[in-house]
Amino acid sequence: MDGEDPDAEGRPLLRAGSSTAGVGSSSDDATSDTSRTARLLSSISNVYEKVGKQGVREKFYCHICFENVPRDQGYQLEACNHRFCRDCNEGGCGGLKSYVSHKISEGQIYMRCFHNSGSMPCRVEFTTRDIQVTLCPTPTP
Repeated sequence: MDGEDPDAEGRPLLRAGSSTAGVGSSSDDATSDTSRTARLLSSISNVYEKVGKQGVREKFYCHICFENVPRDQGYQLEACNHRFCRDCNEGGCGGLKSYVSHKISEGQIYMRCFHNSGSMPCRVEFTTRDIQVTLCPTPTP
């Protein structure tokens, strides 16, 4: 038929701009289409319900432990807005807390971000608050 392409089951589908004039559709096809639409809407509703309960968790890539970490489990430096995971910040993998402690023990009190976004590290200087929070994180309840 002109203006139609068959679907996977051989039923005609209308192309954009074509009309239904002259296309004979049985009530079985209409019922089948309605049923498919209902199943699709139900499926979308189920996905939406699951996402709503769990929430969509945006992630970031931690340049210390090299893992994708949920955004809410990270610490964002004030100086440059780069994030490191809280486990790194609390010394869980030696990460940011160890880095800051090591720099202080070497007499370096002006630390720089080493987040690598391309060929060069960031190199923005940490704020005093960044250092304080890194060394003495607020306990989480």
